[in-house]
Amino acid sequence: MQACYILIRATLVDVACVWALTNITLAQPSSSSASDALLSLLQASPAPDSQGTRLLMQQGKIDEAISQLQALQTDVPETRGLDLELGTAYYKKSDFPKAIDT
Repeated sequence: MQACYILIRATLVDVACVWALTNITLAQPSSSSASDALLSLLQASPAPDSQGTRLLMQQGKIDEAISQLQALQTDVPETRGLDLELGTAYYKKSDFPKAIDT
C-alpha cells in the first residue's frame, strides 16, 4: 500500500513541476533561448522506438511490451523516455515494486 502511495505522490509532484515549468516558459515566450529549449523539450514526443510498445500496451499485450522495452534498453540504453515507458508497463501490469524501481 505504501509503495502505491509513493508512486501516486511522485506522479503528482512530476505533473505539478511540468505544469509550473510550462507556465513559466509560456509567460516569457521569447525572453531567451533557454526557455525556448525547455518548451521544445516539454513538447517533444516520446522516442520513436518505444511508440510500438505503447500500441502493444493499449492492446493489452503488457508482457510483450515489457520484453521489447527490455530488449531496447539492452540495445540502446540512452533512448530518451525508456525508463518512463518501462515503468508505465510495469504499472499497467500491477507490478508496482518494479514500476517504482525503474
